[in-house]
Parts: sequence; structure tokens; C-alpha cells
Amino acid sequence: MTRTQSAYLCLLPGMALISVFLIVPFGYGFWLSLHAFNGIIVGGWMGVAHYRAVLADPGFQSALRHTAVFAMLVVVGKNVAGLALAVLVSLPLRGVRIFRTVLFLPVTLNIILDLFSIGIALRRPPESNTVRGWSRWA
Repeated sequence: MTRTQSAYLCLLPGMALISVFLIVPFGYGFWLSLHAFNGIIVGGWMGVAHYRAVLADPGFQSALRHTAVFAMLVVVGKNVAGLALAVLVSLPLRGVRIFRTVLFLPVTLNIILDLFSIGIALRRPPESNTVRGWSRWA
């Protein structure tokens, strides 16, 4: 077996899972969208009539515009704010180490609290899964 063939063989299980759980359901959903479907029974062929109806709806057009504007503002705003904070913490200012710590604390605090709660859960006795046993520890 050549190196290329063994590489494809290693990729096969992942590609099979992606096909079964992503590509096939996506294709089936698209096929269903082209038919009259009440959630149980697949009816006759509708073509792109559903898509035309949605795109012609003024409420959908308004929601699409609002979503696009919101997404653009959020993406630009987050990038500008992130760049400003990165420049700020890289400047040789007095107290910048404290600012870096405060800025990065939410990232690390979540991980620390998760690990702490897992550690507490693993130290509890097995009967703590019952309501009575849990109330003893509360």
C-alpha cells in the first residue's frame, strides 16, 4: 500500500461520518424544500416557489437587512476594539501588567471555575446523586 493510499484510508472514517451526519441531511433537507411538505408527508413538486415566496415577503427582506447591518457593525466593532486593546496592552505604560491581567481574567476564570466544579463533583460520595444525599452537602 502506498503512502497516498494509506492517507486516504485514514481519511475514510471521518469522511464517512461527515457524509452521514452533514452532507446527506443537508441534501435531503434541500430536496424537501423543493416539495410540498407538511412535516409528515412529502407532497408534490413545488420547485423554487417556497424560495420566491420568502424572498418576496417584506418582513423577510427587512429582517435580512437588519441582520446584515448588525453583523457588519458587530464584526467591525469587535475587530476595532480588539485591535485597540492589543495596542494598549503592548505599550510600555505604567500599570499595563495589571491591565493585561484584568483583560485576560475572564478567559482563564471560566476554565478555572469549570475545573474547580468538576473537582468538587468528583469528590462527592455516590449517594449525593439522590435528592436527600445532595441536600446533606448543600
